[in-house]
This record gives sequence, structure tokens and C-alpha cells, in this order.
Amino acid sequence: MTLRSSSWVDLTENNKRRLWQWCISLFLFMLCNTVIFLVLIMSMDETRYVADFGSRAAEMMMRDARKYAVAMIGASAFRIIITTVMAVLAAYGGYAYLNDRIKLDFYESIPQKKSNRFSTIWVSGLLIYSGPYIFSTLLCFAILNATGYGAAYSMEEALIAFCQLLLYFIGVYHLYMLAMMLTGTAFAGGCVFLVLSLYEPAVRALVSMLKYTFYKYSYILDSFYIPVASPYGLLINILNPKPYGRGPAVYTAALTVFDLVVLILAFILYMNRKSEAAGKTLAFKLTAVPVKLLISIPAVTFTGIAVAEVLDRSRELTVSDIGLIIIICIIASIVACSIIQAVFELDIKAAFRGKGQWVVCALAGLLIFFGFKYDLLNIDRYVPSANNVESVVFIPNGYEDIYSWMDDEHENMSEDEFGLTYMFITDVQDVCNLHRLSVTKYDELVKMIDDYEYEYDEDRRFSTATLIYRMKNGCLIPRTVYVPVRDDNARLLLDKIMSGSEFVKGYYPLLSLDTDRAIDETPINELNASYSDGLHTQALTGEELKELMRMYKKDLADFSYSKRLEELPLGYLDFCLSGGESRFARTYYGSSCINITIYSGMENCVSYLHDKGYDFSDMHLEEEAAQIIITNYHNEEQDARAKELGVPYLEQEEAEEFIKSVTYEYDADSEDDGMNDFARVAAALHPCDRGTYRWDGGRSYDTRYEALVYMKNKKDTPYGVSCYFVEDEIPEFVMEDLSL
Repeated sequence: MTLRSSSWVDLTENNKRRLWQWCISLFLFMLCNTVIFLVLIMSMDETRYVADFGSRAAEMMMRDARKYAVAMIGASAFRIIITTVMAVLAAYGGYAYLNDRIKLDFYESIPQKKSNRFSTIWVSGLLIYSGPYIFSTLLCFAILNATGYGAAYSMEEALIAFCQLLLYFIGVYHLYMLAMMLTGTAFAGGCVFLVLSLYEPAVRALVSMLKYTFYKYSYILDSFYIPVASPYGLLINILNPKPYGRGPAVYTAALTVFDLVVLILAFILYMNRKSEAAGKTLAFKLTAVPVKLLISIPAVTFTGIAVAEVLDRSRELTVSDIGLIIIICIIASIVACSIIQAVFELDIKAAFRGKGQWVVCALAGLLIFFGFKYDLLNIDRYVPSANNVESVVFIPNGYEDIYSWMDDEHENMSEDEFGLTYMFITDVQDVCNLHRLSVTKYDELVKMIDDYEYEYDEDRRFSTATLIYRMKNGCLIPRTVYVPVRDDNARLLLDKIMSGSEFVKGYYPLLSLDTDRAIDETPINELNASYSDGLHTQALTGEELKELMRMYKKDLADFSYSKRLEELPLGYLDFCLSGGESRFARTYYGSSCINITIYSGMENCVSYLHDKGYDFSDMHLEEEAAQIIITNYHNEEQDARAKELGVPYLEQEEAEEFIKSVTYEYDADSEDDGMNDFARVAAALHPCDRGTYRWDGGRSYDTRYEALVYMKNKKDTPYGVSCYFVEDEIPEFVMEDLSL
């Protein structure tokens, strides 16, 4: 009897009862994980690597072997999923007896301390996860060494990954245990686990919806959706250190504390849990009211947002709209509270109990709704004091054709993440002044629109920018601003901000990227480098691209904001870089395509292209074109007619009378010495497949007149080339030909 009451015998017996969990764990780690890793390693074909990389084939094979090792041995997305599954199964399989009155009576009849039973089951769950995990990792290392890639991944890295995932496993394990201690059925336990896991991101999403619906300037970073009070968010912060975060060590400590706190709560609830709680939705009646309020209040607020969106008057609600929202929110409060109460007591008659809680939920939900609606805390228009700001990120959205953001390790990032990593504008006073000016000017515009006193004026043009303030207290304040780019004061501030080295280094990804290395690591057949002026395209070799990148980096240092205002795109440089990784769990991402606009003011780039004969300066559209078709849709007139008719837009038949088109054709027999209408039109047009949008409001194309140019040599451009006139440089006879 003494032997059978020892911890080791109890642990052994407990594991015997959990064979199905052991089988699943062994299947996931020993079979799926190991076999997939073996297939990935064996799929690397040396012949293909030699063809793509030549003398660097061995280096690139080792690089890819490391990526596979990280994915299947390290703290990758694959192993995170397995860990999550095993944590839920281990918690459920160990403590499911609490939901069954017969099993519960049997376990409690065994002469063993309740605390010992809890710890035995807890340790058994850890063994079910860690045993197959460790053995699978050792097998993967054996595969690495047997195939000659032993140096691709170290045992130290594997140990660190195991510790990180073990902490994560324990966090999810404890969270599901806590859910089971609070409930008395498997279904209720699963529901509470989902609520505990998703409540924080759901509330954050609700706040985001409120800001999106009612605020003009507030902006939430995507990374703000990462929950900070859960094992999921803490693990993401550990594996994916943010430039504005607290560092992996801090988040590791936070996850450890989280694990301990949840374990203590689960243990206390386990020790105080009564046998009659089995089969009930909630094991502790005291939790009913807080849970009901925490779920119902966001539900009421969300209902208010939904109604406002349906009314489509989110910013200027009328008195009748407000009354309707209040009534519907009260109904939502009654319905939400009633359903939850009926579920808690498993009795439909219980739905009408707790009427005072209906009032609390309705009032709290409406207070939150109208607090955001009228910005009672003055969050939206708030501009931080420069004295309290350490540095700022200024991202003009769409200033350049940048679609791929990578750090110096070729890891893919979001635009915001890149700015937070590399941009540190310390002259914050100019940014604060621009922010304040932008808010004032945009508020004036909104008021004019609301008062029906606004007529479109190009000089009132606004462009969107993202500001992220790094406060001295460690907080981040992100904002969306609408910059009046053609306002004289705004242009002076923009020139100071965007011509500075801190902005240039933090905005252009290529300045932080080792382009030579990135180009070398990209297979020749994947580089796809080319330069085009919109009409002609020239393929570039890897060495030519490297040199052009050096010239481009030099030009950016001197190419100021004010200088660019008067420039038009000269051409476009396109190429792809492979080997990028996502910043989450370091998993392989694929290639990234880079788009660069070259301006005539970029002297180094232009000189290099000219020396190589790639600038196409001796080729002229009037000499190469055969036919030019110009169309003016008269969209402003169409909108005016649609407004008269009370419709959002004109149907195609009604719009036909506003669409004017004219064709100019090349005439080889013309005696006008090249100054005929065709030649004048061709000389004034600029090929432009990109660059029609100017964030800075500078010299740009008049997009009212769309030109389609067909070349004499249709082999290269069979479908024609899209071209535009520059603003205020449209030939008068063209405007006359296309007038209504």
C-alpha cells in the first residue's frame, strides 16, 4: 500500500490511463515532424543549386538546410501549432474527470491528497509533451548530421527553442486548466477557453472599430492586436522582437509570470471546487455576474457601431438616429444578458433574472459608444508636446512605389515595422507643427463639406501620412494625418522633414539593405532586373544592378524634397530578391519584388544609364509612334449630371455623350516638317505606367486626358502604351478637339 501511494507509481498509473494522448503526441512529433523534415532535406537537389548559384551552391544549400531546420526543429509556426494542440489535449485529458460525477467520486475515494493528485496529473501532461518533442528533435539532428548539414543548426538553438515552446505549452496548458476549473462540462470548458484566449484581441478589435468609425486621425498599428496578457501574444513577442518592444528577455519573464499566476489560480479553484459542480456550466456562482458584464458590454457597444454603420451617419447622427441607437442597444443588453443567464443556469426561465444587470450593461455600452462618437477624452485630435517625444516615424503613404520592406537580414517587414526599426526623426518640433497644421486644415475642409460650401480645388489637396511618436515614457502614439501638400507652410515643413538624412535613411529600404549580398543570394533566373522608360525595356545583369544600386544610394542623399517637386519620372527599375523571411518564427517567405522610380535629377543614376546606353534619350515618341488615341471622359460633367438626376453615377448609355475621343495618325507624306498635329501631340506626351499619383502634390500628369499610343513596331507593344500630358502643357488644339 505504501508503494502504490508513492508519487512515481501514481504518475506511472496516470500515464497508463492517458495512452491516447501519448499516441497523438508520438504521431505528431515522431512521425509528422521527423518525416516531413527528412523529406525536406532530401528534396534539395545539388544539380539545381549548381545551375542557379554556381560556385556558391554549397553555401546556398546550407542556407536552405538551415531554413528547414528552423521550421522543423526551432520555434516555428509548425511546432507552435503542434504545441497548442498538445496543450489543449493534455489539459483536457488530465482533468476531464472533474466533469463526470461518477469518475469524480471514484478519484476522490482514493486515499491520496487532493494537491498530490493535481500535481501528478500536471506532471503527466508535461511528460506527454516534452518526451516526444525531445526525442523528435534528436532524430532531426541525426538526419542533419547524416546528410552533411550538421552545421546548419546548433543544439544550443534547439534548446532555446524548446525552452520557449515549453513556456508557451505551459501557458496554454494552464489556461485550459483554468477554463476547466471554472466550468463543469467539456463544452462549457472549451467555450471558456476560447473566451479567455480571444477576449483581449476581441476588445482591441472593438476599440479599433470605434476609432475607425468615429475618429479621423487615430491609427492602430497591426502589431497592437497582439494580445499581451496571453501565452499567444507573449510568444510572438519573444520570437519576433519589435523595435518598440521590451525585448525577448522581458517577454520571457512575463510569460513565466503568466504561467505561474494562472497555475496558482487553477490550483486554488481546484482545491475549492465542490463535487456537485460536475455537469454545471459554471463551477463558481460568483463568476457569473462579472463574466456576464464582461461579455455583454462589448456586445452592446458593437451593436451601436453596427446600427451607426447601417444608418451610414456615423459622424453626424441626428436626434432620431441617436434615439434609435439607444433603443436597439437597450434591447441588445437585455438579449445578451438573458441568453448568458439562461446558459449559466441551463434553464430558459432564468433569462429574466438579474434585471439590474441589463441597465448596467446598456449604460456602460452606450457610454463607451458615445465616448468615442464625441471624442470625450480628446484622443483623436491630440498632438503630443515635442518636449515629451523622443523621436518620431513619418511615413508618407505612397510617396514612392515601395511594396517590399526588408531589413538588413533580408527579413520581410510591414511598412510600419520598417519605419519603427529604421526611422528616428529627432527634430520632432517640425513634425508636431506639421501634425497640428494638418489637423487644422483638414477640420476646416470637413466643415466646408458638411456645410455644402466646398467646391473641388486642387490647391486644397491632402495626402495621407502615418505618424508614430515614440514618447519618452516608452509609449507609442500612432496617428493618421491628412497633409495639405500644396499649402506653403506645409511644404516648408515637409522639405525640412523629408529632405533630412533621418527620414531618407528610415524610409528607403535599399539604404539599410546590403544590396550586393541580396543580389548574390538571388538565383540569376529569379533576379529579373530591368530598366524601362515606359516605352522601351532593357534587361540588366546582376553586376549592372549592383552598380546602379550604388548610384541610387548616392543620389538619395542629395535628392531633396523640394528638388523632386519639379521632377517627373524618367524611368523605372524593377528586380526581385529571393531569400526573404517573415519576421514571425523566421520561416521562409519567398521572393520580394522591388520597384524604383528614377528621376532626371538623380544625376549618378542618369549618368550611369547614359554611359551604358540604357537611357533611351535618342529615341522620341513622335518618331516611333504610328497612332495616338486621346480620350477625355469629362468626369466632372458626368458627376454634375448624375447629381442632377439623383443617382451616384451615370449608366454607360447616358455617359456616352460626355466621352470624347480623337485619333491622330502618323503621316509619312506630311510636308509640315514634323510640326503637324501628330508630332505636336507626340512631343507633349509622356509614357507612364506608374507615377500618375504624386503624394507631394508636385509636377504631375493631367489624368483627364488619357492617351493610348500604338507604335510602328508593334512587336514590343502590341496593345499600345498608356501616356499622359503634363499639367498645363496640353496643346490647345487637343483641348478644343475634346471639348463638349
